[in-house]
Amino acid sequence: MNRLRFLYIVSGMLLMHTIGFTQITVTFRLNTSTIYSNDVTDSSLVQVRGSLFPLSWDNTSVDLTNVDGDYWETSIEFDSSLVGETLSYKYYADDWESGYNKTLVLTEDVVLEQAYFDNDYTPPFTPSARTDLWFRVNMESCELIKPNIHNS
Repeated sequence: MNRLRFLYIVSGMLLMHTIGFTQITVTFRLNTSTIYSNDVTDSSLVQVRGSLFPLSWDNTSVDLTNVDGDYWETSIEFDSSLVGETLSYKYYADDWESGYNKTLVLTEDVVLEQAYFDNDYTPPFTPSARTDLWFRVNMESCELIKPNIHNS
């Protein structure tokens, strides 16, 4: 009888340990090419901010890592106790993106669709069956063009 009780206790402890430390991984992907000022660099504060820990609504939230040019990414582990909870979140790149908060119900590991800053999930070009090239040129240093005067 003592041996059976011991097995129940040990298996219960293992089950509680496993449940308590299971994580849900969410990968956030952001493209900042839609930021008009084009001032976002590797040293910019680019974050995902939100309502559930480890996210927050201030600059203590989780930074995204620049993976190449305008592409930023981070993977965040949420505690399994948050399964079924709704995460409200928004991107921040030296300023808040406009519009409503995005939402996600935490259920399982997920890699989110590529988001475009201030443009939800819509790329700043029209995808086609051909190879698309999209050029951005920063003309701020050109003496002939004054961005504050010629704003078209």
